[in-house]
Amino acid sequence: MDTYKMFINGELVDAIGGKTMPVVDPGTGETFAQVPCGDERDVELAVAAARAAFDSGVWSEMSPAQRAQIVIRFADLIEAASGQITVADSRSMGGTAGWVGGGLWVAANSMRNLAWYAANKFVWEEDVPVSGSLYAFGSNLIRREPIGVCAAIAPWNVPYMMALWKMAHALVTGNTVVLKPASTTPLSALMMAALASQAGIPKGVLNVITGPGGSLGEALCLHPKVDKVSLTGSSEVGKRIMSLAAGTLKQVSLELGGKSANIVLDDADLDVAVDGAIAGNFQNCGQVCISGSRVLVARSLYPEFLDRLERRIHDVKVGYQLMPDTKMGPLASARQFEAVRKYVEIGKAEGARLLCGGEPARVPGFDHGCYFQPTVFVDVRSDMRVAREEIFGPILVVLPFDGDDEAVAIANDSDYGLAGAVWSRDPQRARSVANRVRTGTMWINDVAVLSDFSPFGGYKSSGLGREFGDEGLKAYTQTKVIYTSNEGAANRGTFKSVLPYPQNPAFGFNQPTKLIVGPKSISNLNNELRLLGARRAVIITDPGVRAAGIVDTVRRAGGDRIVGVFDGVVPDPTYECADAAIDYCREVGADSLVSLGGGSSIDCAKLTLVALSSTGSAIENMGLMRQDKPLLPHIAIPTTHGTGSEVTLGAVITNSQLHRKFFVADVHLIPRVAILDPTLVTGLPKSVTIGTGLDALTHAIEGLVTPGANPITSATGMQAVRLIAEHLPRVVADGQDLEARQGMLVASTLAGITLGPGLGVAHAFAHTVGTLFGVHHGTGCGIGLVQAMRFNREHATKALAQVAGALGVDTRGMNDLEAADAATAAVEALMRRIGAPMKLTDLGLQREQVMARIGEIIGGTMSDLNCGSNPRPVNDPNAVAALVAAAV
Repeated sequence: MDTYKMFINGELVDAIGGKTMPVVDPGTGETFAQVPCGDERDVELAVAAARAAFDSGVWSEMSPAQRAQIVIRFADLIEAASGQITVADSRSMGGTAGWVGGGLWVAANSMRNLAWYAANKFVWEEDVPVSGSLYAFGSNLIRREPIGVCAAIAPWNVPYMMALWKMAHALVTGNTVVLKPASTTPLSALMMAALASQAGIPKGVLNVITGPGGSLGEALCLHPKVDKVSLTGSSEVGKRIMSLAAGTLKQVSLELGGKSANIVLDDADLDVAVDGAIAGNFQNCGQVCISGSRVLVARSLYPEFLDRLERRIHDVKVGYQLMPDTKMGPLASARQFEAVRKYVEIGKAEGARLLCGGEPARVPGFDHGCYFQPTVFVDVRSDMRVAREEIFGPILVVLPFDGDDEAVAIANDSDYGLAGAVWSRDPQRARSVANRVRTGTMWINDVAVLSDFSPFGGYKSSGLGREFGDEGLKAYTQTKVIYTSNEGAANRGTFKSVLPYPQNPAFGFNQPTKLIVGPKSISNLNNELRLLGARRAVIITDPGVRAAGIVDTVRRAGGDRIVGVFDGVVPDPTYECADAAIDYCREVGADSLVSLGGGSSIDCAKLTLVALSSTGSAIENMGLMRQDKPLLPHIAIPTTHGTGSEVTLGAVITNSQLHRKFFVADVHLIPRVAILDPTLVTGLPKSVTIGTGLDALTHAIEGLVTPGANPITSATGMQAVRLIAEHLPRVVADGQDLEARQGMLVASTLAGITLGPGLGVAHAFAHTVGTLFGVHHGTGCGIGLVQAMRFNREHATKALAQVAGALGVDTRGMNDLEAADAATAAVEALMRRIGAPMKLTDLGLQREQVMARIGEIIGGTMSDLNCGSNPRPVNDPNAVAALVAAAV
């Protein structure tokens, strides 16, 4: 049985009293871990450590940028350990592994975003341009400072996410923290805290204590050296926290319960609204504060809505949370299970009609688990307890309404006001309804979507204060005003008082890159820089490209608009590599970049652009979709034909300490111009030609089969496959074949457009073996591609069948499955024809060497971001193990 320790003053410790308490798997009813059971003495020790750390200034007096680097490193470490954390929390609280793992990734990215925001966007000091006072002639400066010691009390329903959110808000604003996770689900908090020292968080800044919620929570709220209390929990507990904190006038942030209304107007798309109603309430078995547990349906749609809801809800499979096909796991505890059973009986007694569910779910082999069927009550009135009280379980209530005004009235007839949604084909009408619902967050035609840069919190009994966005960070600071008076005569206004003086199936497509294609097209570079207004461009490249003489060719083409060359790009560029590029570009005053090389050079240039357009180091500028203005001009000149990075919005950067790749992405990162000149590619070695060609093929095929593919990306993907099938064997046979080189450059660019909606498990595999064994990315993609096509065979059959045709296979007389298998065989044949490695052992790796690290390969592959867009869910370790074994 696993045992864990608390984290106090930078050390892992047992409870002072020596007691422990069990952690129970609600899917089996069995104890699987023991954690310390602390008491008031442990609270005293943790608060003393936090107080000493804050007062010393070791954290609070760091610059926001310094804190951001450490917190982002902490987030990277947490994400790197996400596999173990996911399993531990899934077992302790019953959420499915996919839901927990995805939520953990989201929360780690939120931590990065908040750190970046605190360092780059949050206004720590600002001048007030006018005073608004007849007597204040000097200057007013508003300064925001950390509060001090923050006690954070996290709930049991989403422990990993809540712990990260609370730590992030407090840490990035310079506070010290004592975190108390829920007594039933403390594992993720303890596991994350154990990484704090490695991230560089000083002793005493972060402390995690475990034990009974009531006694530890009360001790924290009453402690005179705690300055703020943050709680996510029930409304009743929130009221108790406020009462306790009032004695010492602590600041309090409360994110409490909800009974959110999903409003389906009479013009709604019923397919979307029904799925939204289910997704909005049955995630995590309904144990989410923002669950849309009340569905309000226009009376004209009511019968059809119920019919579709009853049929669709059977697709929610209840099962053990770690099973790959489970969509809804058990309730988090036997106590919550009994509460749900009680509410079913209350609903029946009140006269609500049970549409489906209402009973414990039977899961073979898990007789002692807390499983419950998805339950729907209909013909519900707003005065019924099942419509008014937060149940926190898989119970949905449906109420009819007549007209928008009544819908708003029913939605507002609640003690809660945390979230809600409106479903309508008329955005203006939906907005009008959303504006009138008294709740903190309203979604239109979606549910459960939160932004790191928008405030989140509730009205009424759903809480006080906000988290996230500028408001969320301000809640962890206190405001100081510094007034500076002008020097001169003593007749200050203040003196005069005492002294005498004489004042969906929708999609978006954005491809802004201008393409210039053809032999010697590099001659256009100077003019393209001129058109972009660039006068001080820097070439970002690698030593190999310079040694090949290509840099000299490009520099001549750019003329006097090129002011320097940074040739320090390394394969799979790291934060350190990007920092060196950033420093060089700042030193020479670059106003634009020309990336020259493969994906590594283009990706390094992208991150460099982000930093040049803001401030800070490489790691601080890693983030997703957060640029609020165009970046400096960027012209991409690929010297390989594989990455497609010249037309994509993302870049992959390696954390060299963790041996893990992370992403920066934004539409503003797409290069303005790409020059595809085959004369610059003729010297590409055969092995690189093969590897990059297979990278492009993998982009095209994975982009074609991803569920998010659209008609435009499908068209580009199919043409990319055709071009690669035709031209890759030619360039392998004759590297000087300009027509084939140009065909491959165009194919790579088309494949780059194709990958926009997402990639898949082949790329996840390639990223992992690349970091673990140094396998060239394109080579890893090729080895993984064949296995990925087999892995996805029954989940992307039609798309794979079309790929067969693009590869030149005559599919007449074949069904789609046969054609899909033929596509896989055609890729294998192409790889053999060009002499590509088919297995990892073909690269000189020993099978024993690879299999010794199969756990790391499986974990890295499954946790890679690209698996989120794979057509087949990548949530079964055994299936991934088979894929990996076949690639060895």
